[in-house]
Amino acid sequence: TAGCDDYHAKPVHFSKLVEQMEALLENVPEA
Repeated sequence: TAGCDDYHAKPVHFSKLVEQMEALLENVPEA
């Protein structure tokens, strides 16, 4: 799919985004 191709085209940016998302989730207390 086009979406998967976009991710593979920018593996570094995607990996960094994932790391940021995980960091935010860890800092946010569960509701």
